[in-house]
Amino acid sequence: MLGMKNCKIGLLHSMCKKGYKMSEESCQKMKEAAVGRTASEETKRILHEARKKYPLSNEARKRIGDAARGREKPEEERKKLSISLKGHPGYVFSDEQKKKIGDAIRGRKESEETSQKKSKALRGKFTGEKSPRWKGGITPRRDLIMKTPEYSKWRYSTFERDGFACVMCGCNKGGVLQAHHINPVGCNPELVYVSDNGITLCKKCHSSIRGKESDYVETFQNFLGMAPHGRNKTIMNEWVGAWVAA
Repeated sequence: MLGMKNCKIGLLHSMCKKGYKMSEESCQKMKEAAVGRTASEETKRILHEARKKYPLSNEARKRIGDAARGREKPEEERKKLSISLKGHPGYVFSDEQKKKIGDAIRGRKESEETSQKKSKALRGKFTGEKSPRWKGGITPRRDLIMKTPEYSKWRYSTFERDGFACVMCGCNKGGVLQAHHINPVGCNPELVYVSDNGITLCKKCHSSIRGKESDYVETFQNFLGMAPHGRNKTIMNEWVGAWVAA
């Protein structure tokens, strides 16, 4: 029994030696024999030591890389690999390995094709319940709307139409302008991205009408209804002043 064991160990060591090549028939037999089998801890240790003693040449690494490049692993294989690597002490990089990896990728730029592939592969994988920051859907609907491309487009078109200035006070400082929904979208969700339902206000003026938005609906609509050349801040101030006095 001991002789058979030593024979197996000797075979494993010889197979890991540089330059050793197996016939196609031997490769096929080994593949068929390995189906459904899991290597023992001792066998794994022997293979690991053999690999350290006979490291792969750069040429062999290149061949393996070329063979694996572009090959997409099946979903089942990915899950098995993920489970096998979880908490595996052998896959914790040493400081030396980390430095080598860092030096290898530093300054390297991804091609446009690679960027698009990564973007496509990750799309939707970390959104909603799949996100590690998911807290049960507590993000307000308003915040979700403000993060959409449609909202950004609506906001910019509102600023552009109003000349990038607050229609109440004329403030045109960057960073203080906000797009206000004339008709509150809480009651009118279909008007979220309607251009005629937006108007430009600065932070100060926007805060001044908070809680009184419905009182300004007609005023803002009348202002937008005027011809562009007829709009001016004096008329708006008169309307707002009249409303405050009332």
